Amino acid sequence: MLDTSVVTSSAIEGVAMSASKSGKPAKKSKPQTNAESRKSADWQKRFNNVLRKIQVRSSQLTPEEIEADITRAVREVRRRA
Repeated sequence: MLDTSVVTSSAIEGVAMSASKSGKPAKKSKPQTNAESRKSADWQKRFNNVLRKIQVRSSQLTPEEIEADITRAVREVRRRA
């Protein structure tokens, strides 16, 4: 079975790093308003739901099937480029 905790941690780290082009931590911003905080909480909830769905689907596949799917997707993207 695939260890999805590793995939999830890597995915989250990748998202966090891609938020800043330079790879440096983002500068501190002004405090969020209540509306912004609610939007952020909603976004986090939706993001967590997507991660859970990915974990469930990937737990049903072998590592070989996942690797084959990734390889096919990379080839497809390269053909389109």
